[in-house]
Amino acid sequence: MGYDFKIVRKIERVPKEHKAQGSDPSYHRFNSTAMGLWRVAMQEWCEATYLADAPELPAFPPTGFDDVDRAYEVHSWLDGSGHAPAPIATPQEIEAGKAYLAAYEDAVTRPAIRGDQVASYKFESNAGWLVTPEECRLLAAKIEPMEQQLASSFFSDAGFDDADALEMVEAWVAYQKLAAEYGGYRVR
Repeated sequence: MGYDFKIVRKIERVPKEHKAQGSDPSYHRFNSTAMGLWRVAMQEWCEATYLADAPELPAFPPTGFDDVDRAYEVHSWLDGSGHAPAPIATPQEIEAGKAYLAAYEDAVTRPAIRGDQVASYKFESNAGWLVTPEECRLLAAKIEPMEQQLASSFFSDAGFDDADALEMVEAWVAYQKLAAEYGGYRVR
């Protein structure tokens, strides 16, 4: 299990100095352990995030579905994540499914800024949270001045090699900056 970050809009130009984590600059990933460390680093060391409860996500299955499996089938068809052909859905099922998707999207796309910090819940689950461009800029501004200290103290104390730690921190800052230019990113 891990956290996958995907930039929202198609990247038109990657800066020459960009330090990507891998070959796809629109994608970044942390395993659960690394994300746990990053949550501490961003909150305690960089003061980039603040503790906040996530907005309540709508209950699943949505009202109008008696069968959870049926709700998943219609849901995956509506959101495009399913690989099966479109189910024969009733107008009520389609309406209920669309209402659920709209409520879910509303909850996960809300900006969560307090002062110059981003709500921590956006990094506590992979529910599809949108980290907005403004949130990306705030994170980059708070983390970048701490790059050396994070790499040589925080992450090295956690068992990372200093050079690997610095590369990881620089790539995360670069990702924030790039995402800020292309609609932010989703946490899945």
